[in-house]
Amino acid sequence: MKQLFTLLFTIVAVASYCFEVMPYGPDTGDFTYANLTQSPISFGIAEEGDTGLFVEQYGIWNYYECSASGLPITSICNLNESTLMVAMGCGSYSDGVYNFSLDTHSWELNDWFMYPNFIKYNPNNNLYYVGERDGLFKSTDGENWSRITSMGMAECNSMSFYGEHLVANNGPGVRFSSDMGQTWQSADTSNLKGFHYMSCGALYAIMDVESDSDGLWRSEDFGATWDHVLYTSNLNCIGPAFGEYLVLGWRQPNEAGSYVAVMNSEYQLNQLIHPSLNGEVLQLDRFPLINTLSFFVLNPLGCFYITSFLPVQNNDQCVPPVSRLNMQVYPNPFYSETTIELDGKNSDTALKVEIYNLKGQKVKCLFDGVSTGENTLCWDARDCNGKTTAPGLYLIKAQQDGNVQCRKVLLTR
Repeated sequence: MKQLFTLLFTIVAVASYCFEVMPYGPDTGDFTYANLTQSPISFGIAEEGDTGLFVEQYGIWNYYECSASGLPITSICNLNESTLMVAMGCGSYSDGVYNFSLDTHSWELNDWFMYPNFIKYNPNNNLYYVGERDGLFKSTDGENWSRITSMGMAECNSMSFYGEHLVANNGPGVRFSSDMGQTWQSADTSNLKGFHYMSCGALYAIMDVESDSDGLWRSEDFGATWDHVLYTSNLNCIGPAFGEYLVLGWRQPNEAGSYVAVMNSEYQLNQLIHPSLNGEVLQLDRFPLINTLSFFVLNPLGCFYITSFLPVQNNDQCVPPVSRLNMQVYPNPFYSETTIELDGKNSDTALKVEIYNLKGQKVKCLFDGVSTGENTLCWDARDCNGKTTAPGLYLIKAQQDGNVQCRKVLLTR
């Protein structure tokens, strides 16, 4: 028999973490959804009553107003190389999934759905899914939809895939499938949402019904049976796992006063407290644009990616920047070229500026000579052999008179 247990909310000292938070995306109003895992990268926004898409094209953020303006964008999924499927809805007669053409920048209704919560593509069975107020729908081509009647007609707002396994909610009920979604069975626990499969096959979910069972739940049998592993209120998002660590997000400040935390294998939480993370977490996922461990947080303040968030040993040293060597880098992130301004306060002294990747390998030496006091350099995203470097996170290191200043810069494509 499944044993139900609750572990007390445990706080680990914040000082044991050294993490960095950097903004990403267009500088604009409220984001409602981020699609960073498919190309082109896109954001749904809601600003002053209008809704639209920001799409990254050739290093530029282009804005396209929705034809059904005023409906919040809840999800974005690629239909093909030239078409985005955008789920929008707030209970109006215009609710549904709309196709946006990347070629003509025009909108076309795909199909009507009331309060669409998500639209997803499952590569394991080549099916598209839409979860909405009246159930779960599927499609083989992203154009012709049919209701999965065995799931029932209650609201479906969460779904996750792992190989032949699927899990979704149907109102308060939890349903799981072990045959690519051909048949569905009921789990032993209800009121779960936010399903998230780990790469090892472990499955997590959230309960948030103002009960003693609120918090994080885990299933070891693909959603059939569940155990309560962490009590906390207002848990809203389950993010990616990095080894034994799992990222979590809250819709209101948690018991320690933060919105984002990293949980270890003993279900202890290390809070990530930062001004940019001080808001309801709308999305958590891996940040796929840099070549190091990272994840992004979408909240009312914007989109931010976090690095260096795993525990460090006590003998690890963080070298603070030296104020006498001031470095500014812009734009950051950048597409083809970024400018580096250095104010070393001292002229006629040796200055060296180098680019490194996150493996510690030197990519290019930008400058090695005598400083003029104020130095402006440009990096064209090429290495020392003139070859274009891969998208990712790089370190700009400047040295002068024994002083060192470092800045991270993100190259996108």
